[in-house]
Amino acid sequence: MAGSIPLKMAILLGAAMFPGWLLAADKPMPLLESWTSPAARLAHESVTGSQGIGKNGPMKKIGHDLAVLFYEHRESQRQVGPGALKQKFRPSNRALRLKDEKVVIDAVASGDVSDLETELRALGMENVSTYGRFVSGLLPVSVLDRAGLLTEMQLARPAYAKAMTGSVTSRVMRHRSPVVLGVLSGLMALVLLSVHCQTATIAREVHRQM
Repeated sequence: MAGSIPLKMAILLGAAMFPGWLLAADKPMPLLESWTSPAARLAHESVTGSQGIGKNGPMKKIGHDLAVLFYEHRESQRQVGPGALKQKFRPSNRALRLKDEKVVIDAVASGDVSDLETELRALGMENVSTYGRFVSGLLPVSVLDRAGLLTEMQLARPAYAKAMTGSVTSRVMRHRSPVVLGVLSGLMALVLLSVHCQTATIAREVHRQM
């Protein structure tokens, strides 16, 4: 019984040390940078509208995180001068799943899911899969602003869960001590909570917009 106390303490310590941004399902990135950078300010206005309240902007459907990603990517392209070597784009939100300047998103159809799939494929979406009203795949970051205007899309959010849980799982496999396993168990629990919160957030938005 006594041996279980350090393990419980380690789990609690892991929960305390875990980045707080995972508990904000719609804003899973470092809080200071995600809301104070130039890209974040542009994203905020593009989502909320010129008044800065509500969600009346042209990017309201894609949300804050994807809007920030779009503006960061646009700025990185402007900084590349003629003849300069193109550097790999690195967003401030490292939890995003990127591949060749495409981001994994989950989009919710406002009507027929096949119509939304057609629109997203026309924008260059790859590795497309559908489930119910959801369309998932790799969408070029450069067209996120256009994606926000799609008539067949109700909303879209970045897909985080697989990358984060995979990272934690790989650490569990490398470390065997009870304390480390306890800490990482706490981290895993919060990852699962984050995924649940993100799913609930999307469900609430879908319900509110129906």
